[in-house]
Amino acid sequence: TSPPDKAPTAGVTPVTFIEGLPQDVPLLTENNGDLRTQLTQGMTMYSFTSHLPAEKVTEFYKESMLKNGWEILSQSTGTNDEQYVYMKGEKRITIIMVINQGDTCMVSIMLPPTE
Repeated sequence: TSPPDKAPTAGVTPVTFIEGLPQDVPLLTENNGDLRTQLTQGMTMYSFTSHLPAEKVTEFYKESMLKNGWEILSQSTGTNDEQYVYMKGEKRITIIMVINQGDTCMVSIMLPPTE
């Protein structure tokens, strides 16, 4: 049997909506409420952590993105991270999952500059 999922930290309010995130990009609501938004060279990156195991986070995004009509354009896997580039029509989104110390998983959703 696999170990149980870690419970969220007591008193944490998960992020359930991100302003600017396209509606067809799912948000993992089992997160630690630590949303960070960064704008770099016109690209917007939303990052947060989750108490779920990285495998479950990856599974959530792969299934949810495909269900919402996105196709995997490319994927790469490193020692502690996985990166997926999704395409839908002319839209492209990159999602990166990084396993942090303490078994939390950081999710970064990168949106390209808007035309």
